[in-house]
Amino acid sequence: MTRVRPMDRSRPSRTLGTVGFAVAASLLGSIPAAAQLRGSLPDGEVAVTDALPPRAGFRLKPTEGAPTDSGVRRVIQTFAGWTLICDEAKRTRVCNVSQTILDHDGAFAFSWSLAATSGGEPVFVVRAPVMDFPAHTVTVAVESTETVIRLDRCDARLCLGFLPLDAALVKGIKNRGSAAIRYRIAEGARPVTFTTSLDGLKAAMASLR
Repeated sequence: MTRVRPMDRSRPSRTLGTVGFAVAASLLGSIPAAAQLRGSLPDGEVAVTDALPPRAGFRLKPTEGAPTDSGVRRVIQTFAGWTLICDEAKRTRVCNVSQTILDHDGAFAFSWSLAATSGGEPVFVVRAPVMDFPAHTVTVAVESTETVIRLDRCDARLCLGFLPLDAALVKGIKNRGSAAIRYRIAEGARPVTFTTSLDGLKAAMASLR
């Protein structure tokens, strides 16, 4: 089944606060809201399995960087193919869970991170280099459901759009499944296709206790 996701003009909030986090947690299972999830994003024993790597030629980007503000303690954890970054300062913890894919040349190919709209609804912020493709679209296939999203905010390097955390994604995250990504970088160009894993995302959220 293929769905075309209409363009969403609502901006993600800078922080996925208690409302947005509670919504995401309720979809994935009971996870205490001990931390906030930053919008540059993202029950029982969680079994960590081997992550399904991106298709040959594509690889996960390692996490790097340090906090820019003084007095901030940054903790970086990896959960299979996902990275959880938490900045702690003055008893406040703000976290970001994301995944970035590089192509065989080491160039940026795709990223998505968990965030929330200004109304508190959980979404994935999706980024891909589709600025030269007129439709600016990316297809994400999870659990036999294809969703076509338009990345309508572009600069010279990449475009950005939003993918709501729908039933197919929730099921894929719970099952530690995979996502097939497809897009074109230009009109008439061959599609860029690869598969990446959702394994680790549920564990990352569950670690925020």
